[in-house]
Amino acid sequence: MALVCTVFSIAARADDKQYEIKMDRPGEVGREIFITETGTVAITVSYKDATGKVVTGPQQKYSAELAATEKALAIEAVSHSATKVQLTVKKFLKDNDPLVPEGAVVVIEDRGDGAKVTVDGDEADADLAGVLGMFVNVSSPKNHISEADVFQPDKPQKIGGSWHPAAKALSEYYTSLNYHVDPADVSATVTLEDVTSGPRGPVLHLVSTLEMTNLRSDWKDNQSVKNGKMKVESTGAMAADPKDVHGEGHRHMTFDADMNGKSPDGKVFEYHLTMERSMDGKSGPVDGK
Repeated sequence: MALVCTVFSIAARADDKQYEIKMDRPGEVGREIFITETGTVAITVSYKDATGKVVTGPQQKYSAELAATEKALAIEAVSHSATKVQLTVKKFLKDNDPLVPEGAVVVIEDRGDGAKVTVDGDEADADLAGVLGMFVNVSSPKNHISEADVFQPDKPQKIGGSWHPAAKALSEYYTSLNYHVDPADVSATVTLEDVTSGPRGPVLHLVSTLEMTNLRSDWKDNQSVKNGKMKVESTGAMAADPKDVHGEGHRHMTFDADMNGKSPDGKVFEYHLTMERSMDGKSGPVDGK
């Protein structure tokens, strides 16, 4: 009986262990990591014709895959957000067709009103830039708030512990990225699902859900959101050590919105957009160790 009691006592203490969660992963200009990403996107657009009838176009669906060495060329000092990155591509496919040849150098730079993408020095076409945007994002938050600032818990957590990022902070963060949502219309939950042992120390397994309604946006890339809703569900594993670049995750997003679009001649038109996107990714050192 004494042995049984001792075993249960040890288990209880293990369950009560608190883990510090540092989501802020400060980047370094010049540091390289190797990333692999896969994803699928399904988009449906509907609009009203001249008679007022709603016309729904065929669903656009594609898959994509990216494997590349990513190098940070510029980082915003306060938020630690990358504003310019370089990819040396090993593989970049859309529906199994190469978008660029192996060895191509792709540079993505935030310009405030959108990202500029070049391939070996030449400006990329819109299709390539759109596919790339599913995997790699660069941004300069207007108020220097990082995603980690918003989602990181304010105290250590036990396995199974959950926390709710402040609605006001969520609103301010997404507003800094040109997406406007009131605090009453945004919520998120993050849970420390498990902690496992990795070759370099503890690995944190996190699950999160983010929901927004009455979402609006400024004009960007000739479109803006009039009113939308979005839900993002994520699972991921990251090393407890912020300096360790190993990580992996899955993200599933649904988006439904009334939109404004702008034609090449400057005319504004309205349409409705629904999108579903799933992504899986991994990151680690270039040498694979």
